[in-house]
This record gives sequence, C-alpha cells and structure tokens, in this order.
Amino acid sequence: MTLRRTYGLMNRLLEKTPLEADKRMASRPNLRHYQRIALELAVDVKLPDGSVQPCQLANLSRAGMMLECTPEEMAKLVPNHSPVAPRQAVRLSTVFDLPIIALQRVRVHAECDVVHIRRVSRSTFQIGMQFVSFEGYGQDYVNQFVDRNLGQTS
Repeated sequence: MTLRRTYGLMNRLLEKTPLEADKRMASRPNLRHYQRIALELAVDVKLPDGSVQPCQLANLSRAGMMLECTPEEMAKLVPNHSPVAPRQAVRLSTVFDLPIIALQRVRVHAECDVVHIRRVSRSTFQIGMQFVSFEGYGQDYVNQFVDRNLGQTS
C-alpha cells in the first residue's frame, strides 16, 4: 500500500463519527468480554454422519470453548479445512460433563459455531467455538462452573 493510499484511507476513517465506527464494530461480538477457565476435559463432537469424535477441551467461558485436537481429528471436524467466516459458520454439536460440585457432574449438550482455527504445532490444532444454543439447563451449568472457578482464582 502506498503512502498516498494509506493517508487517504486514514482521512476517510477519521471523517466517520464515533457512532458510525461503533456500529461497524458492533456487528461482530467480542468474545473477549468473558474470562476463560483453563481445564482439561473430554468433549464428544457429533459429526454430520452421526458418528462421535472425542476431543479435548482446553478452556471454557460463558460465551464458548476451545478444543485441542490432532490434525486427523481436525480433518473430521472441519472437512477440507473449510474457511471459517461469520456468515458461513461451521456448526458442531458437542457433549461434555462439567463437575458442578466435587462428587457430581452434569452433562451439557451445546450447539457451537467454529469461530477460529489455529495450528499450534505440527500435531495440535486449537478450535475456538462460540455457543449458539444449549439443551435444558446447559447455559446455567456453564455459568455456575465459570462463576465458581473464577471465585477460586481471585
């Protein structure tokens, strides 16, 4: 990009009112508003053919979760490494057990959209997922779990 084009772009951006700029940014939710709880937990992801792919949960927040998986698992979850875009979300069904109290786990069923994919190493991918919907009290269970764990780290 040339200096003249950069200068012109900056001028056009500065001409916008703060409200117009906020409207552009508001179209995409900022998932960083939620603190994440690091944990290692098994997650089953239901594939379109009905089979189940086990994965590992790396962190959890009120808005979503991050999975860690191998390249082979990744190929099953997101075939052909489909591009992840807001209007072309890859939707996955997940099931995981949350330890709500020391001796009790609750099963959470959640529909999620893949919002980003990152290759961490040769053998590890991270898949960021945003919650879309829950069955039953799933959202309440996630909120309780996050609240309890944030209270322990404070």
